[in-house]
Amino acid sequence: MDFPKYNGNDSNLKLTRAKFALSLVDSNILLPTEIDSIVKLRKALKEDISFTIFKNTNKRKLQSLNYIPESMGGDTSKFISNFLKLCYNAEINDIEEQKN
Repeated sequence: MDFPKYNGNDSNLKLTRAKFALSLVDSNILLPTEIDSIVKLRKALKEDISFTIFKNTNKRKLQSLNYIPESMGGDTSKFISNFLKLCYNAEINDIEEQKN
């Protein structure tokens, strides 16, 4: 299925993409009916309690993450990839916070 590209000028296409994205949201997540853009959808999803739980779970996983040097059988590349994914999911974007 090919999706048309949005060029910033076609409001119908913008609405179509929002409707498509809405159709992918789990039915257990209750969303307001007036969502007509991806920005509003993103905001509504972030306000759902499941997102808070998701963020907190990722923060806990970060706290328990341990680096094992390659000389001891660890995989630095995998560790960094996992660390960055958990930071992204926990919405930890500040470098100083990531260092902590």
